[in-house]
Amino acid sequence: MKQLLTIVLFLLFGFSLTAQNLITVTGKVLQKSDSVPIFNAHIYFEGEAIGTTTNENGEFVFHFDAMFRNNFITVSSIGFVSENISTKDVNNHILIFLEEDQLMLASVTVTAIEPIQILKNVVKNIETNYPQEKFSKEIYYKEAFKVNGEPLRYLEIVADLVGKGFSIKRQNPYKYDLFIKEKRPGFNNDSTYEGGNGIGVLHWLSTTKRYLQKSNFKNYSIELVGYSNYRNNEVFKLQIKSKGVRKSITYMYITMDTYALVAINQWYENDNRAIPKTMFYFTKWYEYVDFVKLADGYWYINTINDFRESISVDGNTTEIKRLIRLTNINEDWAFKEKNKITRETDLYKYPVVYNPTFWQNYNAPPETEEEKRVKVELSRE
Repeated sequence: MKQLLTIVLFLLFGFSLTAQNLITVTGKVLQKSDSVPIFNAHIYFEGEAIGTTTNENGEFVFHFDAMFRNNFITVSSIGFVSENISTKDVNNHILIFLEEDQLMLASVTVTAIEPIQILKNVVKNIETNYPQEKFSKEIYYKEAFKVNGEPLRYLEIVADLVGKGFSIKRQNPYKYDLFIKEKRPGFNNDSTYEGGNGIGVLHWLSTTKRYLQKSNFKNYSIELVGYSNYRNNEVFKLQIKSKGVRKSITYMYITMDTYALVAINQWYENDNRAIPKTMFYFTKWYEYVDFVKLADGYWYINTINDFRESISVDGNTTEIKRLIRLTNINEDWAFKEKNKITRETDLYKYPVVYNPTFWQNYNAPPETEEEKRVKVELSRE
């Protein structure tokens, strides 16, 4: 469910200096109250596109240059109090527990603001909060695909994604150019599958407009439920809830001073009893989207976590897990055309030489035991 996550971090740091002058930090992030692993917690340097995220077991591996040895590592997740840790003070096997961020209404002044007006202010301030011009960002992408519980596809790539910035004008949200930089060995047992579905970083700000349409007011309740702190910014927490059969809840986190939309947690689940079994339909859909503000003053999409479960007309149950994570911002988009991907290109067969050294020093979330098992199974087929 797209709900506030609770932060309590358990860091098990092990530092090692590589020949490339890289420091490696390994650890695990857990909730303080019950030691449950925190998925998609961020470990990063504030203001830098250098960091990583935890896997489903709360584990992470963080590589960074020794020039950052005296900086502070920030550990954060929506709904939790962030923790800043000095790299020079961290020793092996240090445990750090972080408190849950208690949400409450800030004041009478805050509660007096109409939630619809907050959303309108988000749209009004798009040009000042988000890049409008063409830019490039390096992304990490992972996809796992199952049908009826059996693994069908698994893919990990690093790519340069070139796209236009956010805009208040109508445009194709999937308009982008993608250039493959590195690909870890993946598997595809679906000969009919081609394309880069899911690769496009979503144009999430456009989703705020659907809640502003008068025709939707009768279908959704919009409520200001509190405030929180996100990357050292005070933020509103809006709850947008459906009134129909489909149980949909969306939480939006919006900065109080500039009205920047900086995180979206979305969840819905269909009432299976009310849906005919002769049609395709989603049973569950969880999405976590968050933004990072970089030195240029703009907010960029930082991470998208996406899980979808659906049932097809023939009764097959499909599960898709996707992770898209920003790893770097680059203003130079003069990439080699031979590495360019199109929607018709089969990413699993794309001829990129596997470089083990690259992945040893890359901030990809560590594989879970389930992912390792899936890759072994697929490699035998």
